[in-house]
Amino acid sequence: MEVVLDSSFLLEWVSRPIKRIEELELKLGKVEFVVLDATIKELEKLASATGVKAKKASAALEYVKNLKRVNVVNINSDTDLTISRYAAKHGSAVATLDQELRRRLKETGVTVLTLRDDNLWIDR
Repeated sequence: MEVVLDSSFLLEWVSRPIKRIEELELKLGKVEFVVLDATIKELEKLASATGVKAKKASAALEYVKNLKRVNVVNINSDTDLTISRYAAKHGSAVATLDQELRRRLKETGVTVLTLRDDNLWIDR
C-alpha cells in the first residue's frame, strides 16, 4: 500500500523514534512511502526560516530525497486538500498528525496513520 507522508508526520519522524513501524507491513501489506511535491514545498518554506522547526524541516527534506516523489497538479494550493484527493483517488493511506486532515480523510474512507505516545497507529 502506498502511504503519503504529510509535513506534520515527517517533522516528528525525523526528530524522534517511532515504535511499531515494523508492524505496518503486517497490517497493510507491502508499504511504499511517498511524498507529494506540495508537501516538499511546505517543508522548503519551513526550512527557510530559523529555529527548531526549520532544522526539523531540513532533516525531513534530506529524508524524503530517498522516497518516491509524486507531482500532483495543485490548482488551489491547499496541500491538505491535495493530499486528501490524491489518497482517495489512488487508494493510498496518509500518515499525518494534523487533526483536521485526519478528520477529513476518515470521512472519505482513507486509512490514516498517526502517532500516539511515539507509537504508530492505524485508523481505518
